[in-house]
Amino acid sequence: MERTDLKKIDYIVLGLYLIIGLLIFIFYYQNIFPQKTINESVLAFGFGFPFLLYGLYYKRLRNVKVIAIWTLIALFQIGIYLKYKQNSDFISTIGSSYLEYLMMLPILIIILSLLRYLYWLIYKQELVITSLNFRAGEIVENRKLRGTDFAFSIIGISIMIFGIDFVIELIN
Repeated sequence: MERTDLKKIDYIVLGLYLIIGLLIFIFYYQNIFPQKTINESVLAFGFGFPFLLYGLYYKRLRNVKVIAIWTLIALFQIGIYLKYKQNSDFISTIGSSYLEYLMMLPILIIILSLLRYLYWLIYKQELVITSLNFRAGEIVENRKLRGTDFAFSIIGISIMIFGIDFVIELIN
């Protein structure tokens, strides 16, 4: 893990995340928008932002200070979920809570950390989270991409999508 200071991008991403989360909270408590809009916002925020972090911000999550801050935010979100999970305002028509999507950030932190550690054990190099525009053998971060980079990236995204029910069961 890198042990560098925070960069401007870290402040921007953290600031955006906290501002959006705070706005959703304010909109809920002040009844500024209908509850349906609040729930859709929680869904988009809780589900979408971790995917953006996974795909676009993963390099910065190698920094000890950055991952520590995001871990604290993830723990805070677990607390919010536990406190409000039974609140009828957030219960969907299928009986689950929209707040369950706040568990995506803790899943991201855990999965990315585990995948990075496992990759490091195998290759003694950092994992590169790939996307559709990458090709095997392409040079990224001063090394050739391996099939394992692609496999680990897909495993990570799959666990984020399908692991939420497991995490909810664990917490409840």
